[in-house]
Amino acid sequence: MASFAPAAIMSALEFAQNNRKRKAEQSAMNADAQMRIRQIRQSQEIEARRRRERLKETMASQRARFGAQGIGKGGSAQALLQGLASRTSREEADAIEADNRAIGRINERLLRKRRMNLLEESQARTRMVFSRMGKGLR
Repeated sequence: MASFAPAAIMSALEFAQNNRKRKAEQSAMNADAQMRIRQIRQSQEIEARRRRERLKETMASQRARFGAQGIGKGGSAQALLQGLASRTSREEADAIEADNRAIGRINERLLRKRRMNLLEESQARTRMVFSRMGKGLR
């Protein structure tokens, strides 16, 4: 029984050290995932701003062409401008959807890693208990 106490203390210390290591890894994974999500969101904002600027420039030049041709604001001119705007809106929606899928994959990977860490932690506890029991029976 005298050998049981030092072994138990060593197992507990080892378990605590492994637990701290897992928590540090988890924090690093969380930070990495958040950084990648922030990068996706920032690039999403930049691209949206670029699309809006291109749309404004395209519509302005198209209006200038229509004015030079003597075409007013009605009919086909308006339909063309609306088509440009709706195409830009579709592009924006597609880009947002693609970015959201990428963010979803990041979150799924993070969740999967968390589950694996919980499983590893549970297995480590079980090993420690059986190790203590085994040493206590000797």
